[in-house]
Amino acid sequence: MDKWTSASTAALVFAFLAGSAAAQVTQTDEQVSQALPGSWIIPPDTSDRADQAFLAAGNFAIERFDSDRTGVVTLYHGPGCTNQFYQNTFTWTVRDGVFIFTYADGHRSNARIQNITNDSFTFDLPPDRHVIRARGSCDQPAATPSGK
Repeated sequence: MDKWTSASTAALVFAFLAGSAAAQVTQTDEQVSQALPGSWIIPPDTSDRADQAFLAAGNFAIERFDSDRTGVVTLYHGPGCTNQFYQNTFTWTVRDGVFIFTYADGHRSNARIQNITNDSFTFDLPPDRHVIRARGSCDQPAATPSGK
């Protein structure tokens, strides 16, 4: 796992799910809930420093949201998504433009979504992180998303 310890992994996952009270999402809660299901990854051209460091360390993350409002985040090291080093399940809902996540261990966190399209979604994290995710999987890495 190189320099990625359990603590830094937990911090990355929490940062993904931690939220801010920034600008409102442009879609309704129902539109976001319908657009979200599927697999999302950190795009290779991310501008977020924490995501850049995660990818530079040879890591890959898949955040899968299912239409039954469950999901799983899985982190891998190395090519081909064969060396999994972290996985956690969660339930999710959207209320007033905020994703509310509850992990299997009971931990809850929120993320405010700024925009979601067929191929990308963006959200802001405190204090000043603007984060983007793109549709993709181990077999099908993301192209440059249009939501930047």
